[in-house]
Amino acid sequence: MTISGPRVRDYTDKKRRLTVEVVSGPAFELLASLFVFTLGRDEMKEYEVGPEWFEKVQAAASPQLLAGLQEVGCGDLWLGLVDQAYQTPEPRRVEDLLAHLGAVDPRCVRRAMLAMQVHRTEATADLIDRAADGDSDALAALAAMCDPECGQALDRLTSLSPAKSLQRVIEVLRRFDAEVFRGGEENTAALARDAEEKRALAATLTPERLVEAATNGVTFKLQPEVSGVVLVPSAVVRPWVAITESGSRRVFVYPVSAEVLSADPDAPSPWMVGFYKALADEKRLRILNLLARGPASLTEVAECLGLAKSTVIHHIRALRTAGLVLITVGDEKEYSLRPQAIPEAGRLLRSYLSGPAATGPADVERNQS
Repeated sequence: MTISGPRVRDYTDKKRRLTVEVVSGPAFELLASLFVFTLGRDEMKEYEVGPEWFEKVQAAASPQLLAGLQEVGCGDLWLGLVDQAYQTPEPRRVEDLLAHLGAVDPRCVRRAMLAMQVHRTEATADLIDRAADGDSDALAALAAMCDPECGQALDRLTSLSPAKSLQRVIEVLRRFDAEVFRGGEENTAALARDAEEKRALAATLTPERLVEAATNGVTFKLQPEVSGVVLVPSAVVRPWVAITESGSRRVFVYPVSAEVLSADPDAPSPWMVGFYKALADEKRLRILNLLARGPASLTEVAECLGLAKSTVIHHIRALRTAGLVLITVGDEKEYSLRPQAIPEAGRLLRSYLSGPAATGPADVERNQS
């Protein structure tokens, strides 16, 4: 921000750049897996792992594990521990995370999980702090802001002391790893490769462009309170991007590219398949036509096209995954068109029809920078 006018001397840093870290490790994927699984079977259609993955996890989980998950909480709650995974020393294995959690202040963990539980409300940081300290008035105020399901989750979170609650969390994490996750051996190497690729890109891209490339269409507006960005690749959250925080840093848990996970060299690029699938819908084409005229908010898109906001979100997710829409995160999310994906899809199709399958949209990000 530059300030000008009479009797003003501006000493602010006009070239302030955010720090960007790309980190990976089984600890992150463990938490992401718990987040996705505990959303429930009905939500699995929104995730590429699908209902089959949910059923597989459900079958592997013991009654004790399922009961423990019910006692601790579900869904977004587990993303509240991403900050603790970030603070865990390398190589951020599950055992490293468990050891780290065993040494932290239990109140810090309770505060993070409470904040994630009520992040859709207007709860202030001070109110969450007081609730984490056990203030009954603050807890009642938080509950009043929540729907019944959220209120029940708050009751579960605060029914035990912070120390006993943290012990229960550690027990659930350890059991989920032993019965289901098994150290994350299936995807750890692929996620590490993707992180290494993004670190290489960081040398040539601005922070905003690196986030856009990693997330395939999400970026952010520079805000004074944000000091840095952390990028974390995940296989289980695909195609979604989960945004949380660690102190003054924004953490983007982004979907690792399908090409990194694919072992079939003769298969068409999953990104290319998703691109053409995304276009095979009249409402999505109408959204793209609207965004071709200029950026728009969720409310503006919904009102202009006469669609429910939930419907717009569903279609925007598909278009972002296809690389056709950019989502800018600020005070309010803003959607805009990413036209560079259109010729890239044509290039991949020509390449696939004339020879070995191409690898995906990453090259276009490098070439444009």
